Amino acid sequence: MKLIDVVRLSAGNLKRNRQRSILTISGVAIGISTIIFLVSLGFGLQMLSIQKLTQLEALTTVTVTPGNAASAKLTPENVDKFKQIKGVDQVSSTHSVPSYISLDGKTTDSTAYILDTKTQAVENIRVKEGKTFSENAKDEAILSKSILNVFDVKDEKSVIGKKIDANYIFSEEEINKEKLDPKATKGSFTIIGIADDERGNLYIPSSSMSGVSFKYFYQSKVKVKDRADVGTVRQEIDTLGFNTTSVEDKVSEIETIFLIVKITLGAFGLIALLVASIGIFNTMTIALLERTHEIGVMKAIGGTDKDIKRTFIFEVSIIGLLGGFIGVISGVLFGWVVNWVINRLAIAVGGEPNTLFYTPLIYMVLAVVGSFLISTAAGIYPAKRASKLNPIEALRYE
Repeated sequence: MKLIDVVRLSAGNLKRNRQRSILTISGVAIGISTIIFLVSLGFGLQMLSIQKLTQLEALTTVTVTPGNAASAKLTPENVDKFKQIKGVDQVSSTHSVPSYISLDGKTTDSTAYILDTKTQAVENIRVKEGKTFSENAKDEAILSKSILNVFDVKDEKSVIGKKIDANYIFSEEEINKEKLDPKATKGSFTIIGIADDERGNLYIPSSSMSGVSFKYFYQSKVKVKDRADVGTVRQEIDTLGFNTTSVEDKVSEIETIFLIVKITLGAFGLIALLVASIGIFNTMTIALLERTHEIGVMKAIGGTDKDIKRTFIFEVSIIGLLGGFIGVISGVLFGWVVNWVINRLAIAVGGEPNTLFYTPLIYMVLAVVGSFLISTAAGIYPAKRASKLNPIEALRYE
């Protein structure tokens, strides 16, 4: 029997039992659709998390903190060593001081980060309202937006231009050792910007702390010219005894976490697909019983065991392919609808739209191929039984 004849016969058998075929295909489609929907959510959340984390500047930035060795302190001399490493573009070092800050009569604790305005771009402070520091900035400040919640500020723009007071918390040892002028333990700043972060920080230029001589930096951020050199630069700094971190570390952690999430979500959908495969097995077993006489006739007029087997295999393959295609389309469409509804709601309350469901093309292809293979596997046993029927006994079967 020619291949085209086998395909036509298989398609004809499915049409003849249309209701049963539709139900079986629907079972496969539901399983595939569930997998696509759930795993697309995993892909979407992963992509959203990485996008929020990996700004272009952050991908080429290495954060350096002091090491355990006595020599691995962030002194100006050691920071100069970072600048000499091949591939390094800029180095920005900051001091940090615990502080109490006051705005409009309300006070809260915070951390004051003292920045070098010439290299502030390396710090990647994202200002959502107002502006960043100019190179000659003095007595100006940028606030984290989370601090405004403590001060019950609803309109972020309303604080731009206001004065904020800071009282730095130095230990008595630091005050005596550095012989700090009492005036150096406090400051008053004009707010010029609101930073889009949740860390509750106060950012001020180093020129505003000229009365304080810091021996060590809190941390340094090393800007690398090319992302491909980040690993090499990190290795050289690690060799000097310092601790280094990079956004790449967090990206790897996120990818590992979401791989587990996607596998878990996909497993739920796979259960539905396995249930559908049992339905396929049941459908083909019933078809075998119903068509026993027909199989006997086919064998009597020259049909081979291979022809019978191929007919059954093609039937389940068609079920798998159709169920796979329908499942992929419905899963992607359902995800798109849910995403659209969520984004409409987000925009209505002043939020930003985001892509919560994302399905890579290769994953869609794999879903269809998986549906085809599982369906085919479910039909192998009934097909084998059909091909082994004795034609004489099959012709007697009513």
